[in-house]
Amino acid sequence: MTDPADPADLLTRVLCQLRASHPDLVQRLAPGHWQVTPAGFAPAPACAHLPEAVAHCPETGPMADTARRLAALVHHLPWTADYPDHPVLKEAFAHAVIARSEGALLGCNLLAPHTAYPAHAHLACEIYLPVNDSGALFWQATTGADTPAIPGQPVIHGPSEPHALTTRDRPALNLWLQHGEAPGGPTWFT
Repeated sequence: MTDPADPADLLTRVLCQLRASHPDLVQRLAPGHWQVTPAGFAPAPACAHLPEAVAHCPETGPMADTARRLAALVHHLPWTADYPDHPVLKEAFAHAVIARSEGALLGCNLLAPHTAYPAHAHLACEIYLPVNDSGALFWQATTGADTPAIPGQPVIHGPSEPHALTTRDRPALNLWLQHGEAPGGPTWFT
């Protein structure tokens, strides 16, 4: 039996889940070409919300196994507070890289309850895969509308497309896959 906290196993699960919606991308990003992030918990201030985020992960349904594997892994990841000078995000947002390959990055992020992560963009394409039942809303410039974060339902942001995330009463825990130009590269607020 595999270790539920194995990042390579989580990567395989995520790619399997994305195969239906992104078959060409998944074929290009075969699991054998990835390097997983070495284990070592490095908390960021937002990690105070990890227990609550994990508590709202689905126990049944198509996202349950992936959620269980991420929940087992979150306390073995090096979390980063991306915006140490931002008055809200320095305490409310963090991300961790799980694995990387040529032209792609898989990670997760955590946004505290009652927080608006403002519109931002980056060069890479990005697929968000909400993990927990957070009630959060994704906003995208291309649609101009909010999309509810539903566990396991991908949300896609094109390259340089402004997008935002707003939480309500619960923290949001998401997996994300950046690919294309400059995955993990600079992010700018729009």
